[in-house]
Amino acid sequence: MKTERNSGAAAGPSKKARVGGGDVDVAYDTTYLEDVPNKGSVLRVKMVNFMTYGNVEFVPGRRLNLILGPNGTGKSSFVCAICIGLGGKPSLLGRGDKVSEFIKRGENTGEVEITLCTGNPQRPLVIHRKIKQNNSSEWKLNGHTVDAKKVLEQISELNVQLDNLCQFLPQDRVVAFSQLKPTELLMETEKAIGDAHLRKMHQDLIDMRNDIKGLGTRVQEHRQQLERYQEQNRVLERDVERVNERNRLYALIEELEKKKPWLKFEIAKDEWENARVNAKRTKNQMKEKEKQLQIARKPLTDKMAQRNEADKARKAIKLEEAQLLDKRQAVDEDLLKMGNNIEAVQQEIQNLQNTARQREAKMAKARAEIADLEAQISALPEPEDSTEEADRLKVDLRRLNNELKELGYRKTDTQHAAALPQRQLGEISAKLRKQADVRNQRIRALANKDPQGRIIKACEWVEANRSRFVGEVYGPILAEVHVNSKQHATYLEQHCPGWLWEAFVTTNAQDQTLLLTELRQHGTTVINYSGDPSVEIPEPHELEGLKQYGIQGTLDMVVEAPMVVKRILNDHAATARTYIGTQETESRMEEVAEIRAISCVFTPVSQYTYTTSRYSNARTSRVVAVRPPKLFLSSVDQAQVDLLKQQQRDAQNAVHSAEQQLAKIEEETKATDAALRAAREETSALLQRKSDYNKQVSKLKQQVNQKQVSLKALEKTNAGNQEEKLRKRCATINEKRLDKLLELHSMTMRMGNLQLQSEPLVLKIAECEVQIEHLKQEVSGLEAEGGQLAVEHEQHERKKEERKQRALELKKEAERVANLAHSSSCGPDGNRTCTPATCATADLEAKFEQMPGTLEELQDEIKEKNQEAEALFIRDPDVLNQYQERKKKIEDLESKLAAETDLYENGQSKIDELKGRWLPELKEVVEQMGRTFSESFAAIGCVGELGLEEHENFESYEMRIRVKFRAEEALQTLSSHRQSGGERSVSTMLYLIALQEFTKCPFRVVDEINQGMDAVNERKIFTKMVEAACRPDTPQCFLLTPKLLPQLEYSPAVTILNIMNGPRIKKVSSTWDPSRSYKFYKPNPSHAAMGGEVHGQRVRKESFADGGAILQTLLLKMMNTVGDLNATRTAVRCTPCNATLYV
Repeated sequence: MKTERNSGAAAGPSKKARVGGGDVDVAYDTTYLEDVPNKGSVLRVKMVNFMTYGNVEFVPGRRLNLILGPNGTGKSSFVCAICIGLGGKPSLLGRGDKVSEFIKRGENTGEVEITLCTGNPQRPLVIHRKIKQNNSSEWKLNGHTVDAKKVLEQISELNVQLDNLCQFLPQDRVVAFSQLKPTELLMETEKAIGDAHLRKMHQDLIDMRNDIKGLGTRVQEHRQQLERYQEQNRVLERDVERVNERNRLYALIEELEKKKPWLKFEIAKDEWENARVNAKRTKNQMKEKEKQLQIARKPLTDKMAQRNEADKARKAIKLEEAQLLDKRQAVDEDLLKMGNNIEAVQQEIQNLQNTARQREAKMAKARAEIADLEAQISALPEPEDSTEEADRLKVDLRRLNNELKELGYRKTDTQHAAALPQRQLGEISAKLRKQADVRNQRIRALANKDPQGRIIKACEWVEANRSRFVGEVYGPILAEVHVNSKQHATYLEQHCPGWLWEAFVTTNAQDQTLLLTELRQHGTTVINYSGDPSVEIPEPHELEGLKQYGIQGTLDMVVEAPMVVKRILNDHAATARTYIGTQETESRMEEVAEIRAISCVFTPVSQYTYTTSRYSNARTSRVVAVRPPKLFLSSVDQAQVDLLKQQQRDAQNAVHSAEQQLAKIEEETKATDAALRAAREETSALLQRKSDYNKQVSKLKQQVNQKQVSLKALEKTNAGNQEEKLRKRCATINEKRLDKLLELHSMTMRMGNLQLQSEPLVLKIAECEVQIEHLKQEVSGLEAEGGQLAVEHEQHERKKEERKQRALELKKEAERVANLAHSSSCGPDGNRTCTPATCATADLEAKFEQMPGTLEELQDEIKEKNQEAEALFIRDPDVLNQYQERKKKIEDLESKLAAETDLYENGQSKIDELKGRWLPELKEVVEQMGRTFSESFAAIGCVGELGLEEHENFESYEMRIRVKFRAEEALQTLSSHRQSGGERSVSTMLYLIALQEFTKCPFRVVDEINQGMDAVNERKIFTKMVEAACRPDTPQCFLLTPKLLPQLEYSPAVTILNIMNGPRIKKVSSTWDPSRSYKFYKPNPSHAAMGGEVHGQRVRKESFADGGAILQTLLLKMMNTVGDLNATRTAVRCTPCNATLYV
């Protein structure tokens, strides 16, 4: 989209603009229009995929730019582009905190390119920013990639202050300006004036005052503190003298104390010497006792060796005896096994003999039994002949079998016929379950928006408590609604409010009260319908006439739901007045938009909503793209459900009929099967009689054969050879048994010899044990005596070390107290004794000679001197320390006070000098602004003044705006609590106009500040803005508004930027030609001032500047268009004359 600006470009005398049918004289000096744009002013703004725009380019004018367009067309996007494109923070716009939120929906990146004036027309500054979805950005300056810091440095050099509300006032921060505190207003004003040097001086004064504020207080406090310290020390001088006397006594006591460690050291040294002698004595005794112990241990060692040697020989004999016992046990087991084997062989021989006698008896018996069986076979009678009876039974069996097979075929056919409807019944049930699951899917879709799962808990409670309801309860509504067309479901979801889908519907007031009580914690909406649910919703009478535009019906017609639910949808979402259109409707939307009966219509791509003002009867429209559904992702086809249920009933009937036929076939089968069994039994009985005879004959012959076979086997058996083999085996076992007996005798003799060898060894071991025990007692006695001596020696050694350590500690203490100089040979380990006489200085030695010579006398002397010192009365024991510390503090404080006094006086002189430069200049600026502000207020019939309130603290200086809009009122400070929104807007605009001649900012942005004004104030403010734009050296200004009043006065310094989007823009944009004059296809005298052909006469493009009022009137009062975010041209249609203006 490209917006073209229309502005006066020719300098010359004043012109008359025909506005609203009257002539208005507008005289402006236009010579300044030829000057160079201010440094930092905006020359061009281009946006790609930024907020509402796909591709748009703005070319603003040098002075006042009016950016016009209905709400929602993208005016504020221009403000956002300036802020984001120049490195401003999103928080300055009040629209979010992430730059990715400014990317057009559905796109991955967005771009902003802003061209700023640098003072050199040949080298403007082109800033390009590319925004990505991850909130990162790519920056370019004049085509070269740079970082954000470099961009901000360039913008700062051009004095662009996006965070200053006096320069940049977006729509969402207009209220913030009126909420500025007077101190903040002064700061923002100083930032906007000139090069902000007043703001810098103000801040320097604040910092300098803060720096010396505490310093002055400290000087006064230190001076008072110094006086207190000096007075306190004068009071303590008498006590200090008594303290000095006591300190002298304590010094004497300290010198007495220096000798005490030496006396203690002498005592400890004597104790150490005694301990050393005792330790040496016990050590010699231990050595003697060790010699005696070594002499006593030798016979014990010899005797233990003899005992060990005998014990070793005895253990060898025991080992051999154990081995012989194991061998003897093995031989005994072998002899036992051999005896058992002989007995087994003899038993087998006896069994063979018994078997031979039994075999003879069996052979005789078998011959007798064979003769008897042959006699029985001869005596059996043969059965009668039954051939005819058997043939008859065979015919009956064949017939019954055929009948049974035929019944089986019929049964199989019937089962096959029943299988198809049964399979269909299963498939239909599965489809019905799938359709029923759509309700659960929709409930889950609602639950996805509710992390606490409240909607699911509410549904579960309703299902579990349906018996408690008086009437029908429906819900949630989403689960009750069925739409056959997915497209229609999308329309319905987008049209109805989201809360309505979660609501439950009752038909009884008691049920509503019950649900509200039980489901209160779930936040569930409950709607009660008290009307007659049987009454159908009437079809709109206009529908038949609307079908010529491609309108198929209303949303209510495509909804399948209980009538109560449909009534609720219509009551809360007007589904019966929401129309469904086609692509043809989309193409004829301009005609549809003129039909007053239509308030909302859906086409395959957009939703069109129309509202009519109750005041001006003007009709506005809003277009929203049709969004993909989130709740109706799955739908229930009620017609399909009814068809499936009918098919289910038909299949059930078919299955039932087949089951009846199968039951009848089963009964016939049972009867035929019974007759077949009877025939088989009769045939079986006939055959059984013949079979019994044959079986008896066969059985007897078989028994004869078996007896003959057994007889032959008995005759072939030979037991003589087996008995001979067993006797030889018995002889072999007896020979082996004799060898084992001889081996057993040899082992018995060896065990006797070993027993004889073991007895002397046992006696010797016992004798050695007695002797060893006696010797051990002697050694133990000596060891005990040695141990006692070791303990005693250890005790003496420990005492020696303790006494030595004690002496060393006392020696060190004496050295520390007396501060003596001595050699390393002094002390207990040295070659000579360390005493005051050997190591002390001559002065200390002389003092020690005058002191008592014993420890008791020395302690008595110390006690006496302590009593004298304690007898001195001192009120405060710490008085001397206090006196000396305070004296040092006095010296330090005097030095510090002198330095702080100099520093404070220097700082105050700097503040006075800077304030002398800052305050007069600030007062002059405020005074001039105040005059302009008061004159502007007087021009609109009101009173306003600006005042600078001074305070002791520079951060408390205030800029006060006082206004009075009614004669009976007093002047009141401007605030968001006292004045109305329109009054605040008027005050804000007049303040910005008053500030304009002092500001050096390159441009100013004000977004929709005129919307709270009444018509009178808006007209006056606009006139002031135009006058301000005509002054030399004024900054570039952008005023964004959806509308302006008619019959406003314009200047050639005013540039009008029209932002209009509509459904016909794409179609007519191809005819756009910026080089051609503006033209009306239908002449109308009311358009003469705008340029075009009026009664066949062409008007030049330059004359368009004088027709700004007519232009904005056409744009804002007579147009009837809706937004198209992807538009690249703008077409405005004039409803009264049906003329088309390409802008």
